[in-house]
Amino acid sequence: MADETCETSMLDSPCFEQNQLLFSCPGTNDNPNNFQELISGHYGVKCWICSFDNFAYVDGILPDADTRTGHILVDLKFGPNMLGNKMDESPISGYAVFLDDMDGNRYSETPVITVQKREMAPSAASASCCEEAAYTARITLKLPDGVDKARFEVTPVLNGLGPLGVGRISEPVVDVAPFDQVTQHSSKAMSRSALSLAATMITVCMACWRTFTSPPD
Repeated sequence: MADETCETSMLDSPCFEQNQLLFSCPGTNDNPNNFQELISGHYGVKCWICSFDNFAYVDGILPDADTRTGHILVDLKFGPNMLGNKMDESPISGYAVFLDDMDGNRYSETPVITVQKREMAPSAASASCCEEAAYTARITLKLPDGVDKARFEVTPVLNGLGPLGVGRISEPVVDVAPFDQVTQHSSKAMSRSALSLAATMITVCMACWRTFTSPPD
């Protein structure tokens, strides 16, 4: 309520710094959708994917393999969870991928896809180097109406707690332009026309050849 405070502790997970948080609602507030103000404490997140695969990008953009307007198909590649300064997947069960707008705001709190973490030896699970393409998520979806570009947000899924509220955001994926599709369809149509014309010319030429090579009566 307005002009009141609330104290809470961080969720019990190695992915969070453990401390007490004190929030306040301004006394003049009359909007129930306003965010509370953090008065004391620190909201520290210690888990995130180590990297996206840079080789998956073409000129800084994720290539869309679906030529239909409003639909995208991409292979999103990313590295494993980092806890602090080392690779560590023990606090998580996998990864959630969300569709975001260009400013990094989620279109929905429901992931477009989830990826289970790999089973690996303890020594590999705590490696110090980031394997940028450790995971691949093939994503096929229809974009929201009026949207022709978006980003993907990848968050670790915490054991017993679900996806983190914030994750690492990819470079944009841009929907294939309708002009490209028209060009492709036109090229196919032209190819069919060319084949038809070639077949007609062959038929005419064969008729001419039979006329000139036929013995006289």
